[in-house]
Amino acid sequence: MMRRATLLVPVLAALLLIPASWLLAQDPQMTLDSPELGPHRRPLVVFPHARHENAVGECSRCHHNNCDTQGKCSECHKAKADGNPVPLKTAFHRLCKSCHEETARKGPAAPPVMCGQCHK
Repeated sequence: MMRRATLLVPVLAALLLIPASWLLAQDPQMTLDSPELGPHRRPLVVFPHARHENAVGECSRCHHNNCDTQGKCSECHKAKADGNPVPLKTAFHRLCKSCHEETARKGPAAPPVMCGQCHK
């Protein structure tokens, strides 16, 4: 009886840990939504931040001008170029599309570049 319990405990622990690892392995995602984007004509973009962190490698590629990487883009980029020369919507489109187009030219794994590929 004791031997059976000794085998059962590790098996049950493994069965409990497997689903936990699946949950932890998922990409944290952000829905890009802000009043600074104005009215939406397309569906909002669901942005897989962790996947981009792994692919890009350096936070400063997206989080620029020594801004706090925890800050939101909309803290500086507003709906209109008021104090910052680049409105939020334009900043997202320039940054995302230019990086996706550059990546597509480099290799076979082409990221989305057409509107409907990100706005789903």
